Amino acid sequence: MPSLATTSFLQRQAERALPQNPRPVLIAAFLLVLLAIGAGVAQWALAGRAREASAAIHAHVLQAEALLSAVKDVETAQRGYALTGQDDYLAPDREARRAIAALLPQLEASGLPAGRLRPLVTAKLDWSGRWWRCAAPGARWRRRVRSRPGRARR
Repeated sequence: MPSLATTSFLQRQAERALPQNPRPVLIAAFLLVLLAIGAGVAQWALAGRAREASAAIHAHVLQAEALLSAVKDVETAQRGYALTGQDDYLAPDREARRAIAALLPQLEASGLPAGRLRPLVTAKLDWSGRWWRCAAPGARWRRRVRSRPGRARR
């Protein structure tokens, strides 16, 4: 059992350290709890916005990759036709051009930077169109190549 002197010492220390009126301490504790809740809600909202931005960027990258794939399909169709002369390679070229026509406006409308995609893709498709006109059956270039069997194409 503590002695009377010890008890009075502890009581004196408690009276000195603890306020006589606990109301300001409770108000401060309540405000700190509100601050913690507010910070948690703000963090949750910011994390949601970050997830939305990440999803938009991911979709933009997927569309850009699909555009690149379509441009590669145009080039592959060109090479296939140049090597074989078969009209089977015209269908993938047409499909790729339709895909490019659909993807390019989507990329530009997404609000994220699309850079110089339209001029570059347009230049590539224009060049490909000129190549197809030269390689078409009956074109002057085709007649010249066919008239010289055994010579490499230029």
